[in-house]
Amino acid sequence: MMFLLQTNFQWKETDPVTGIIAVVIFGAFILFLVIANNASGAGKTGSGGNSRGTKRGFRLNARKIGLSRPQLRTLENLAKRHNAGNLNNLLSSSAQLDNLLKKAIQSINGQSSSDAQKETQKLQLYRIKQLIERNATRKKVFTGTKQLIAGTRIVLTPEGGGRYQSKILTNLKGVLAVSVPADNAGSQLRWKRWSKVNAFFWKSNGQGFSFSTKVNGYGKVRTFDALLLNHSNHIVQAQQRRFRRRSIERPTYFYPVRILTDGIGKNVKKRAIVENRRGTLATMLDISAGGCSIRSINPLTAGELIKVDFETEANAAVSFYGKVINTRKAHPHGGIMHIRFTRISKQNLNSINAYVYNYQDE
Repeated sequence: MMFLLQTNFQWKETDPVTGIIAVVIFGAFILFLVIANNASGAGKTGSGGNSRGTKRGFRLNARKIGLSRPQLRTLENLAKRHNAGNLNNLLSSSAQLDNLLKKAIQSINGQSSSDAQKETQKLQLYRIKQLIERNATRKKVFTGTKQLIAGTRIVLTPEGGGRYQSKILTNLKGVLAVSVPADNAGSQLRWKRWSKVNAFFWKSNGQGFSFSTKVNGYGKVRTFDALLLNHSNHIVQAQQRRFRRRSIERPTYFYPVRILTDGIGKNVKKRAIVENRRGTLATMLDISAGGCSIRSINPLTAGELIKVDFETEANAAVSFYGKVINTRKAHPHGGIMHIRFTRISKQNLNSINAYVYNYQDE
């Protein structure tokens, strides 16, 4: 190309029109060569050029969903270290992000740093996961209950009140077959045909949905008793939870906590006293990184402070302090406490996150 630019083109001076045409043709020829040269250069850079574009796009999208600069750099470094592929997929593909974070957590566990440093690093990864999950732009819209899949956990609320755990056994053409709910004593609850029921369920990212239906009858799905619900074409999207919640159904002990005040004026000091003698066995129904719900025969009331001890499925012992946000009655007696964490260690919070996101070591 440089040779062409340096070449001296000469032509006879004829009429001005011929000269103008020659200049236009020459200019068009030079423009063609420049465009071709740029295209060739882009091709030679290959993945490098695409990589720069991908990284810029990734950073832009990451900032849009709220990732801080340190979080963004952390994700980039992890992707490079573990060959995660296309960076933008990490912001939309839950499976790819989960795979990367599991590898990163395994690497942290193998480090020679202190336990406190390891827990801090792991907690940062879980926060990245939660932020991406809450703000992912890709949304799945349910147009009706025929889209729901077997295994989805739902909560059923009949006209008479109460909230009962169930799950979808199978999705049939005419009805939705779910497990028959049970009361606290384990006895099946069987409502009359055509009774109205409200149902609630959540996506894995914590987004809640609800629909109204009626009891169609009862039947069998394989060896399970099934409650048959009419399909609904109207599913309402509820406010998204801040943290993903997962059912756990495990025994737990809780203890009331009293706050004692010592001193006067500026010298006042408060200290928490755990009433260990009033420990109560209960059942934890579900848990998230922000709180949990516990069913008990003798629940605490809204506003009371509480200490909770339990174990995850991986037998990780977890303790935390919390506040009862509200308590609702459970059929036929007792109640369900909804608890928000007030104090929890990084290690215990990471154990909960590992359970919620199924990052536990197999």
